[in-house]
Amino acid sequence: MNMINENEVKQMELYPDVRDGLISVQRKILWSFRTRPQKELNQFVKSAKIVGYVMGHFYPYNADCIYKGLVNMVQLTEKDPLVYGQGNFGSRTDRNSYAAMRFTEVKISCFGRAMLDGVEKNAVPLYDNFNGTFKEPCYLPSMFPNLLVNGFNGERASVPPHDFSDVIACVQNCCDAAPQMRHPLLGESRSFPVWTGEKVEELSFAQILGMWVDHRIECLRKILVWDVEEIKKKLHCLKAKKIFLQDIPVNIKRLKKFKDFQEFGSSMGFDEEQNKYLKKLSFLDIAASDVESEISLAESKLAELRKKLDSREALLRIIVEQLETLANLPRAKQKKV
Repeated sequence: MNMINENEVKQMELYPDVRDGLISVQRKILWSFRTRPQKELNQFVKSAKIVGYVMGHFYPYNADCIYKGLVNMVQLTEKDPLVYGQGNFGSRTDRNSYAAMRFTEVKISCFGRAMLDGVEKNAVPLYDNFNGTFKEPCYLPSMFPNLLVNGFNGERASVPPHDFSDVIACVQNCCDAAPQMRHPLLGESRSFPVWTGEKVEELSFAQILGMWVDHRIECLRKILVWDVEEIKKKLHCLKAKKIFLQDIPVNIKRLKKFKDFQEFGSSMGFDEEQNKYLKKLSFLDIAASDVESEISLAESKLAELRKKLDSREALLRIIVEQLETLANLPRAKQKKV
C-alpha cells in the first residue's frame, strides 16, 4: 500500500526534498534509469522512451510534466548534471527553447548514479507505486548534497547552485569538531523553502547541509548494516566449507551415498543456505581454497564494519572521501545535434 498521502505528494511536487534535492517527478525519472534493462544503462536512449516508461510505471499523469522534469535535470548545470543529454535541451538562461522529446536523447550521469548509491542495500525505504506492481523510493540516498550543488529552480522554490569544491569544504568544516575558520557559506542568512520529509520549512545553507549530512549518515549506517549481514552469512557458509574440507576423501564418498546434495548436507548438519553455497563450489574452488584465510579476512572485515557503524566520525570521513572522489570524476559536456 502506498505510504505517501495526497498532501505529501503535492508538497513533494512543488518543493525540493532537503535530502536529495529533487521533486517527486525528478526522483521517479532517476529511479526509472535504475529499473530499466541494464544494457540501456550506459547508452543514450530517446527521451520519449524514458518519459513513456516513467508514465507507465510510476507517474500516470501528464507526459509533458515528466519531460519538463527531465529537461530540467539536463539543464541543471554545465558541470554536474544528473542526466546527460544529446540534442537541443535549451539552456539555463532560455529554459523553454528545448526540442520535443522524440528529438532528444538522455543517459544517466555519474552524478545521477551517485544519487542512487545504496538503494540495493536498503539505504532508503521503498513504497508501492500507484498500482502496487513496482517499488519506488520515498527519497534517494544521494551521495552528495544535490540541492546545494545543482540548486533548484521551480514555481514555489529557488535554490542557487554552488561550486562542488565549496560544498566539500563546508562538509569538512561541519565534520571538524573545532574548525579554525568557518566557511563563509555556512554563515549565509538567506533561507529557502524546502521539503524536510514532514513539512515545508525555510532553511539556510548551513541547515540544509546539516540535514543532508544527517540523512547521509543514516543511509551509510543502513548500507553498513546490510554489509555486516552479508559477511555474517558468508562466515556461516565458510564454517560449513571448513567442515567439508577437514576430510575431503571421506566426505566425497559419503556424498555418493545420497540421492542429492540436500540429503548429504542435512546429514552433515548443514542448513539450506550452507547447502546452496557448497553446491555451487567446483572441485577447483575446493582444491585451491584456503578456508582459514577466507574466514580470517571475513572476520577482519566484519570487525572493521562494526567499528565504522559505532563511530559518527568514521561515517563523516566516508562522506568526505566519497565527495572528493565525485569531485575528481571527469565531466562530460552536453552534446547538441
